[in-house]
Amino acid sequence: MGANISMDVSAGLAAGAETASAQSSAFEDKLRQEVVLVPEDLADIYIEASATADTTASATSIVTGRTPPRKRNVKKGAAAAANTIPFQTERTIEQRREQVRPIIDKLTELQMNVSYPAIRELYKQLSQFIKTGEDAKIKIPFPEFSRRIKGELSNAPYKQCWVKLEME
Repeated sequence: MGANISMDVSAGLAAGAETASAQSSAFEDKLRQEVVLVPEDLADIYIEASATADTTASATSIVTGRTPPRKRNVKKGAAAAANTIPFQTERTIEQRREQVRPIIDKLTELQMNVSYPAIRELYKQLSQFIKTGEDAKIKIPFPEFSRRIKGELSNAPYKQCWVKLEME
C-alpha cells in the first residue's frame, strides 16, 4: 500500500576522529540531517513500492499519505430517478373534479341552474370533461342574457380550467 523510503546517511559521519572539531562537525552534520532532512548524497535515496500494491491503482497518495475518495458504482441517471417524483402530464379524475367544482359553485351562487338550455349544455360539457379528460374549448351562446359562455377545460396540470360570461 505505501512506499518504502530508505536512506544511507552513514557517509557523512567520521568513524575514527575524536577531536573537538571533528565532534562539532559530526554534530552539525547530524543536526542538519535530522532537523532539515537534507541527505548528504541524493544518490543514496531509494523509493520502492511494496510488492503487493498495484502501481496503477495505488490506494494512498505518496505526497499526502491519504487515501483518495472512492467512486460509487451508481449511475447518475438511476440516482436522479430514484430521488425525483415523476412528472405528471395529465390530471386524474379527482383533480378534474377539483378544477370544475369552483365553476359549478359560482353558477349556483349566481342562481344559474339547468332551467336555462345554455347552462344545461355547459353542465354536459363539464361532465364529459370529468369522465374522459379530453381538452375542450367552450363557446355556448346564452341568448336569454345576451351573453356568450366562453371557457377552456384543460387536462394539463399546468393550465387552469376557466369559464366566463362574455358580452355578445
